[in-house]
Amino acid sequence: MSEKETATTDKKPRTKRKPITCDADCRNAKPEAKKYSRDCSDGMTFWVYPNGRKQFSYRYRRPTSRMQNSISIGDYYEGGLSLKEAKAIRNEYNNMVERGIDPSLQIQEERQRQKEVTTSLTTIILNYLANESPKHKGHKWEALRLNRIMRDFPEMCALPVSELHQRHMNYFRDKRLQEVAGVSVGREMQLLGGVIRYAIREMHVLTDSPLKDVRRPEKGAHRERRVTNEEIERICKACKYEPDQPPHLHKQQTAWAFLFAIETAMRASEICRMTWENVHPSYVHLPDTKNNSTRNVPLSLKARELLEQARGIDEKRVLTVNEGSMCSTFYRAKEAAGFSKDDDLHFHDSRHEATTRLAQTFPNVADLAKITGHKDLKRLLTYYNPTALELADRLERAQGQTTT
Repeated sequence: MSEKETATTDKKPRTKRKPITCDADCRNAKPEAKKYSRDCSDGMTFWVYPNGRKQFSYRYRRPTSRMQNSISIGDYYEGGLSLKEAKAIRNEYNNMVERGIDPSLQIQEERQRQKEVTTSLTTIILNYLANESPKHKGHKWEALRLNRIMRDFPEMCALPVSELHQRHMNYFRDKRLQEVAGVSVGREMQLLGGVIRYAIREMHVLTDSPLKDVRRPEKGAHRERRVTNEEIERICKACKYEPDQPPHLHKQQTAWAFLFAIETAMRASEICRMTWENVHPSYVHLPDTKNNSTRNVPLSLKARELLEQARGIDEKRVLTVNEGSMCSTFYRAKEAAGFSKDDDLHFHDSRHEATTRLAQTFPNVADLAKITGHKDLKRLLTYYNPTALELADRLERAQGQTTT
């Protein structure tokens, strides 16, 4: 007899286990080294695991694809799910399959509904702030806005997400439009949209957005605010800035940054993050900007003088003030300088002023975009705001050169 025939003869035949017919069979089933199953009829199987766990499962063919699938009915244990109860669930699943319903998909939809019923908008916002927002450069702004939304709209935020409706978003929009400009409301609605997308894609507690088809506020005309020399002097005086002394105080550094921004068109965050290793004789290298790209900013003679004035404040950083502190200091300086509450001067207006001034030196829009960091040339145009007198003066000079 060959070795193959001997091996086949010596192999023990697989014993067929008796089906489960009563709870005593479930109770007396003993665990073995490997998990095994016993039939319960009509698609139900009783599983016994090596660790002693006992479980009912249901086998069926999907109504759409006819592929076989298996789902858990529940665990058997004394005082828990009985054989009779498991069979009742099995019968429900059989009825679903006969009606063309996939029990597995039905269970998933039910779980989704339960999540929507028990999860509030506040829970989603807190999850977003803890897990998603820290990845964004505007994390501080997002945290400030979302905390304010939770504070000012407690009833809306307490609602389960299953009850959130477009009418709640419309109410939020209209209420905020009474307090701030449409562009600000648009940003807040965009932020809420990001929170809801996070709930759909990551938390899986929503299937559709209540912001869908909600009309956004009109953006309105872009800002054309320019900064005058008189306003610059008032800000510097309020900050006790002296051009011939290093700006050690934070308020002095705020005035210094305002002047430097007007020379370079750099953002407040970019100025606050400047380090001496990235300062070169003729330009400043920005390794990390708002749009996640690097940029080299050429330095005017005035900008170089300002950098020399700041040397010695800190070994690593050009300034010691951070963006948040600088912005609040700037608004306090406005009050000290006698600006009215209705005055709309912002630190970021220095970027408008700088872009408009630089455009006179760099008429090529592509060169100007390289300096300011704009990837969208249309967006760059919103920062270029020459006055009518400036344009008339430039036209007069150009005509004079032509005549000559």
